[in-house]
Amino acid sequence: RALPILFAGDPDVPGTTPGGLLITATILLSPPVAIAGFVFALKNDVARAIMGIAGVSLLDWISYFPSIANHWDSSLFSFPGPFVFFVLPACAPVAIFLAWRRLWPGIAIALALAPWASRAIMTIAFAISVAIAAVV
Repeated sequence: RALPILFAGDPDVPGTTPGGLLITATILLSPPVAIAGFVFALKNDVARAIMGIAGVSLLDWISYFPSIANHWDSSLFSFPGPFVFFVLPACAPVAIFLAWRRLWPGIAIALALAPWASRAIMTIAFAISVAIAAVV
C-alpha cells in the first residue's frame, strides 16, 4: 500500500531523518512479512500465519511513531486516539506470543485481526458519514 511512496522521486518523503528511515524500514519490511503470513496460511500453519498478520500490524503501528513525535497533539487522547494508538497495537505482540506458544488459537486470531477489523469499521463509518453529508 505504501510502497509507491519510495519510488515517487520526492527526496523529502519519507526523508532521511531517523523517523523517515523508520518509516522506510516499515514500508520495506511489511510486504515480505505479509507474504510470509500468506504462505504460512496456505500451508495451513496457523500459528506462523497469525505471527505474520500480527507482524504487519506491529510494523504499521511502528510507522506511526515519527508522526506522533513530530505532530504531538493532546487530541491524541480523545476518541479514537488511545484506542488506535495504544490498545489495538497491544493486540499484535499478545497475538504473536499466543501463536508462538500455541495457546488459544482463536483468541490469537481475533487479536491479530483486531487492528484490521477496526480499520475496516472506521472506513465504513467514514464512508457512511460522507454519503450522509453528500445527501444533506
